[in-house]
Amino acid sequence: EHLASTSSRTHAELCGRDLQGGTAWAPGTSFGSGDSIGFYLDLDESKIWIYKNGIPLDPLPAYRNLPHKKELFPFCTLFHPNASASISFRPLPATKPVDSRTASDGVKRFSTPWSQEKKAAGLELRGGHLEAHLSTLHITVEQPLLIPDSSLLVARPLSIRASTPLPLYEDTYFEVSIDIPGRNFGTSLQGGFYVGLCNENFESWDGQWEWEAATRQGVWALHDSFGAKRGQISTPANARMDWSNQMGIDAVTCVGYGSLNAPSGHPKALPGFGNGDRIGFLVKRCIEGTDPLSTEILSMQPRDAEVLLFKNGKLRGRLHSGIKEHELWPFASLAPHQGARLCLHFPPNPLEAAEALDPTSIVM
Repeated sequence: EHLASTSSRTHAELCGRDLQGGTAWAPGTSFGSGDSIGFYLDLDESKIWIYKNGIPLDPLPAYRNLPHKKELFPFCTLFHPNASASISFRPLPATKPVDSRTASDGVKRFSTPWSQEKKAAGLELRGGHLEAHLSTLHITVEQPLLIPDSSLLVARPLSIRASTPLPLYEDTYFEVSIDIPGRNFGTSLQGGFYVGLCNENFESWDGQWEWEAATRQGVWALHDSFGAKRGQISTPANARMDWSNQMGIDAVTCVGYGSLNAPSGHPKALPGFGNGDRIGFLVKRCIEGTDPLSTEILSMQPRDAEVLLFKNGKLRGRLHSGIKEHELWPFASLAPHQGARLCLHFPPNPLEAAEALDPTSIVM
């Protein structure tokens, strides 16, 4: 397992046995000449955190599931002539890094892996089941309507949901990222990728689901939109509605449930997403000023879920003001690109930051 610098100024690439080629890491992780790159190994939990000049690059471990009882060695590759590298062993950081997927500041966080049952057959789970890799394409033979006596080979989308539904009475934040080997960070995924939420009614794991109302039931998801400046969402009511100027799930209110001038609650349309982008979903269900685990709250009907969207940590608008479904799962759908990787992240909940900001004042 190793970290690679790139010509990009924003991110580094992660390489390893479970990664095909260089996999774009989170924004802001790039490093250059003179930087000191640190590696914190927790062999008890089989995890590695990576630091740059003494500062963690990501609250999440860069690698999980290191091989047990195997010898590990510091490693480096030099590319340019006259380049040099030095190694040093310094005292451990004052504070042991914490996997924010499961805990932060001593408070256990909700987390769930991808489901082993509710997924397409061609998806292989790795990385503690937080990663889904497209290993096998689902190909069918179909006859085009306009070309009699002919046939086409069609590769179908592959979908998956998380193993455990989101809490009914607590606010939950999760992020989903998709990357394809060989593509730079942020470049277009070329369409057909979705990230979002689903309920128990969705069952179309292998194959197309977005264009038929019957197969689209129980999905609220953002389309990658070829990385365009204006994203699209699909809901049980409609497929691929423009984020900023079409009607929402109730066929009356604009998508995003803001004003007519800013339908998403943001002055600009939510853009699509590209390779390696982290799309975050803050699902708000906690009643302000109450203990979500109190007997009184647990005896009440769950609150409708308000969903705020983030892109690479920045609040970008409101997806929905009140999904009435009780049980919701993180959900994603992959277009048939061999080697595509889907990751589920549980970084710190940005609730306080989201409430402190006026969405209409955020600079894109």
